[in-house]
Amino acid sequence: MLFKHSILAVAALAALASCKADKVDGNDRQEDGGVEEILAAPILDLVPETTPNDSVAVRGTSDGQRVVVQGGTNGTNVVAILPGGSFCTDVGLADGESTDLTVYAIGNGLISEPTTLLVTKDATAPQPANPTCSGSSPDTCETRTEICDNEEDENCDGWIDICDRECNDCLGDAFEPNDFAINVPLIDPGTYELQICPCRDDWFAFEKQAGQRIRLTADFVHETLPLNLRLYQASPTGEQGALVAFSFSTTDQESLDEVFETSGLYYLRVYAFGANPTETGAYTLTIQ
Repeated sequence: MLFKHSILAVAALAALASCKADKVDGNDRQEDGGVEEILAAPILDLVPETTPNDSVAVRGTSDGQRVVVQGGTNGTNVVAILPGGSFCTDVGLADGESTDLTVYAIGNGLISEPTTLLVTKDATAPQPANPTCSGSSPDTCETRTEICDNEEDENCDGWIDICDRECNDCLGDAFEPNDFAINVPLIDPGTYELQICPCRDDWFAFEKQAGQRIRLTADFVHETLPLNLRLYQASPTGEQGALVAFSFSTTDQESLDEVFETSGLYYLRVYAFGANPTETGAYTLTIQ
């Protein structure tokens, strides 16, 4: 099922990367010997409240984390991979209307507090000093081709170099886009042949009742694609989630066997572990 939920899930991380599947106490926020903290929100440069253009450039810095901008006419999620901690992404605006934008940092299963913006397209508004991320006129950005080795986002899709699909030729699978805990498809029991693309995770959602059980198994080749699993529970309002269980090992399989204590929506994150974000490959996910 490909029905999508938009959520802002602040998730706690736990355990060492070499640990096997286990259940996590809600107060346990330790990994690799350190105490994890909630991500800081991006620091935004001044964004004009009005512009005569079809798009507005959202710029800022964010401690090297990815940044998501929700809203705008060119997609509900505009994701920026940040070179050197700075970011810029061009967001499309509706003609003659005010556009609500939400900006936050995301990474390692965590999400920052959101910053909200309201930008109005108005033909009589003054021209901003830097109307687009490239500094060129707004209508040229989408026509450019990504250059794959210069740490710049030529085609303004928020992905740079090997993380851009123009550079890695990774097609993903039928559940895309499900790269972040903000656009998660509900998935039914069954066996699925899936694909992890460079710099992207896979997120899936489950509606479960208290006392129900779920068995999750991911099969892959650990040597080339070291996957981990994390299972989160959403809050009653869907605004945040807590880590419930995890599976970290050095084998070709990760698995979870969980009986749910409370009813609600749960999220599974499948991701490549390690410092290299460009790992990619196929895996099989079985849900019982």
